[in-house]
Amino acid sequence: MDAAHAGGLGGTYGGNPVACAGALGAIETMKELDLNAKAKRIEEVMKGRLTAMAEKFDIIGDVRGRGAMIAVELVKDRATKEPNPEATAALAKACHAEGLLVLTCGTYGNVLRFLPRW
Repeated sequence: MDAAHAGGLGGTYGGNPVACAGALGAIETMKELDLNAKAKRIEEVMKGRLTAMAEKFDIIGDVRGRGAMIAVELVKDRATKEPNPEATAALAKACHAEGLLVLTCGTYGNVLRFLPRW
């Protein structure tokens, strides 16, 4: 393991037999629990509420995502879409203080990502 070249350790799509068996099991569980429908419902609720917030608060430059993985991009100015990583970090900290786990991401650290359970 000390001598692996950069990128030589594979990735999430390695395709080894154990990973494939795990993937097949996960797909079966997704079908049994109808997780696609649950993810679509989460998307409907989250996007609806976040879009309404975006209409009210200029700091939200974009609402995006699919299924249960939804995100908002926070900006300093909606017209220029200038990223606002400071507000994103402050909002994430406030969320964590209230027991809500969120992730910050994006090239400029100005995207707040939600991945709720239903």
